[in-house]
Amino acid sequence: MKNITFYILLFLTSVMTQAQNGQNMNVKLDSLGNAQFTMDVKLSAQQWDVWNSSYGSNPAMIKRELERSMPAYFLDNFKLEKNDMERSFRLGFVGYGVCEIDKKGKWIINTDQKNAQITEMNASRYMLVTQGENNTPGAMMNLQFPKEAKKIKQDKDAFGNVIFTFIMEENHSKPNYLMLGGFAFIILGIAGFIWKFIQK
Repeated sequence: MKNITFYILLFLTSVMTQAQNGQNMNVKLDSLGNAQFTMDVKLSAQQWDVWNSSYGSNPAMIKRELERSMPAYFLDNFKLEKNDMERSFRLGFVGYGVCEIDKKGKWIINTDQKNAQITEMNASRYMLVTQGENNTPGAMMNLQFPKEAKKIKQDKDAFGNVIFTFIMEENHSKPNYLMLGGFAFIILGIAGFIWKFIQK
């Protein structure tokens, strides 16, 4: 299974200097199984100097490192915003196909976390707090499911990692036969006009 959260946290901790002062990740899923990621990271003065001199001044390097750490995903729409006064930055991007669908049509997203503290904020939003070193609180992730997601449940995979399963309701709208018929008559009319023009 694809463990999107694991790769994101690995990137934050190993590439971005282990920001202990604050890590916050928002994951907003859409009805196609894609996700909009937004990471907010706050650093100490020393960490900011190191990060800013290596990655902050070269957004292309951040993009390259993140793509390298997540080879199973297609990432797009990167955006980096820095706040020098607060020694913080916000990184946003889109990940395509972060959810899997099993043989029964059930949608799955794997957090790759065994001991995360999970709080249900509402019917479609959950907050996960991962464990850092020495059982201290690590990064916080807000997971927002789309409105089409129903029967959201917490479960575990074969390795004991927390996963979320859900079903995605489809909007089966009835076709507008009058509109389709109108388009058909328009097409036939244009075709007839072209045919008469050719025959002249």
